[in-house]
Amino acid sequence: MTNGNTSFQCNHLESSAHILGFLKVETTNLRSKFRHLERTSSSSFRTNAHVRQLYCRTTMPTYLYFGENEFFLTRTIKQLKTHTLDQQWANFNYTEYPPESKETIPQALSDIMTPPVGSGGRLVHLPNSTLLGVCSKEILLQLESILPKIPSTNTLLITNTHKPDARNKSVKLLLEYAQVQEFPLIPQWQTQALIQQARTLADEVV
Repeated sequence: MTNGNTSFQCNHLESSAHILGFLKVETTNLRSKFRHLERTSSSSFRTNAHVRQLYCRTTMPTYLYFGENEFFLTRTIKQLKTHTLDQQWANFNYTEYPPESKETIPQALSDIMTPPVGSGGRLVHLPNSTLLGVCSKEILLQLESILPKIPSTNTLLITNTHKPDARNKSVKLLLEYAQVQEFPLIPQWQTQALIQQARTLADEVV
């Protein structure tokens, strides 16, 4: 009886040792993978330090871009246009509304609900829009009604050189539905980022 118990205990200890050994190996592998991901994420953050993705709701067809880095802001706008528009129909489906006209916002909100002509999507761009300022109650109600209902084929783009005031009711509404990106200027001490920006600009000009 004693020999049986001893044999059982030995087998149990061997099984436990195997399990502990397996767990140690797996723990080591997980630590290695974590360190790799940490280095990759850190590198990616440094590479894209000039663009801050503040919010990302991929199902929302509304974009809010702001910042003083005109180079990256303009570049990202071009990428969005390329992604959204069919070049053969771009003249019909891309509209840019200047902020000077009082009828800009009502026209833009009407346009964003209109289906695109031909193939591709529709893009409505509001640069330096007064929509980011203090809006009338009528505009706020219209904006609140339209933002959740924008067709998936259409894209509303609002850009500004300065950071919008989140206290404004219109900005609060946009933050609920928009994908937001900030484009800050690269500090002078980030020489590598400045050099990379200059190289990218030179390549695109050529």
